[in-house]
Amino acid sequence: TYPEYYKYYGQREFTWNKISQKNRNPLLFDYPGADGMKTGYTKDAGYGLVGSAIRDGRRLVLVVAGARSLDERRLEAQKILDWGFKQFRPIEIYGANDRVGRARVWGGEAHWVDLVTPKAIRLMLSPTEQQKVTVDLHYTGPLLAPVKAGAEAGSIQFNLEGRTVAEFPIETANEIASVSSMWLKAWDSLLYMIFGG
Repeated sequence: TYPEYYKYYGQREFTWNKISQKNRNPLLFDYPGADGMKTGYTKDAGYGLVGSAIRDGRRLVLVVAGARSLDERRLEAQKILDWGFKQFRPIEIYGANDRVGRARVWGGEAHWVDLVTPKAIRLMLSPTEQQKVTVDLHYTGPLLAPVKAGAEAGSIQFNLEGRTVAEFPIETANEIASVSSMWLKAWDSLLYMIFGG
């Protein structure tokens, strides 16, 4: 979030009013792709760092807290980033316009409409997490005809160990026109009142 601020986080040095200040983030000077963010120190918490780096279009953000020295903070941050870039790869779960489910349409020329992902869905997952991730589909129903193609119809959630780690919109794949027959409209309305969405 707030990518516009990385131009500030990643500055190695800043001069204002003829006074120069060097950035204290060690990653900016010796870790390829590092571009942020903030260092800190307190007597109780020790040395800390919120860092970030980009490699092959992937951004990782890390937190180091409780380091006993500047060197330990730097080395631990580098180890965490190296591990993260090695272990976590973007996995394409669904491509753009992949069908993920279908929803009941009431009062339409067709009774069902496919639900699709408007864009490709990629998640950063470790090999272990790839085996554990679960998917929940939530659609905003009932869908009443006419239904437009590309209308937002709900969301697809990805969960790990009981918590949602990502959520993306889903939309209708095609248009469903209203039925023209009054008898069919009445019949579908009756079914809707009995069975609901």
